[in-house]
Amino acid sequence: MDITLTRDDAGLYTLTGNFKHAEIFISQTPEHFAERIAIAAQTHTITIPSPDRLKRFYFMIRQQGQADVVVGTRRLPLQGSLNFRDLGGYQTTTGQYIKWGKIFRGDAQDRLTDDDIQYMDSIGFKLMCDLRGEHEAIERPGRLNTERLHLPIHDDLVNGRVIRERLLAKDTQGMDETMMFGSYERILDQFPQVFATALKQMTQPKNLPLAFHCTAGKDRTGLLAAMLLTLLGIPKETIIQDYDLSNGYVQPFLDWMRGRVEANGIDFESIKVVFSAPVALLLHAYDYLEQQYGGMLSYLRDYVGIDEATQQKLQAALLTN
Repeated sequence: MDITLTRDDAGLYTLTGNFKHAEIFISQTPEHFAERIAIAAQTHTITIPSPDRLKRFYFMIRQQGQADVVVGTRRLPLQGSLNFRDLGGYQTTTGQYIKWGKIFRGDAQDRLTDDDIQYMDSIGFKLMCDLRGEHEAIERPGRLNTERLHLPIHDDLVNGRVIRERLLAKDTQGMDETMMFGSYERILDQFPQVFATALKQMTQPKNLPLAFHCTAGKDRTGLLAAMLLTLLGIPKETIIQDYDLSNGYVQPFLDWMRGRVEANGIDFESIKVVFSAPVALLLHAYDYLEQQYGGMLSYLRDYVGIDEATQQKLQAALLTN
């Protein structure tokens, strides 16, 4: 059943799919559905006003002879965050799905509005794994009253403060794809314990819903997301597509940054790779892991230390039929 769900800034949900002979239910949790929505018999697009725009809602589609399908919106509709999103709904190679509302990837939360905070509180986060460096975390503390586990990953080309200082000094040497390749390699080589700790936190139901984030939610977060999705059995093609979503979500920031950078006499295109998420970076990470460690799964097993038992715990906590 191919169904998509979007939500606009006013809180209007749009479901698209084949809803012939379907029943649709709405709920604030992805596990329990009681309220049924009336729909036209032959419709393919359904618009549903949010009962409360400051709370998150999920939908269940029930059709005769098919398994129930639960859907949620991928990106959270936040005013103070561009790249905070739910990893739910992705299908594994064995036909299972990641549970909605349990595991999220994101960016910094220091600019969340009061309405954003109320919306995030409705999700009920239990733990935030913060991958930013110490100075980044101090300069931009999160606004959510949620337990935080600081797991710093340091590298100048993914450190917002360092990048800002270099731009002010018009020092853009090395801010290109080749240097970003090196940044990803260093992160993979130098921070296996960070990835191990974060992934093991995700195996514990008491920590769910859990979110992991960095500053922009694309590089450090993107690598950890790729590792998690690999361990859950998500196809590589889907993992790459998830990584690429950042480019669409951060476009407003890219437009703003282009204006600031070019006003300072710097060619934005020459350094755009630092602010975006070219798929080439993730593909390079895959190639590097293959060359140096025997592949992503071997890296996770032998270097990060995620054994088969831990992988099974991850799958038990985060997958559903």
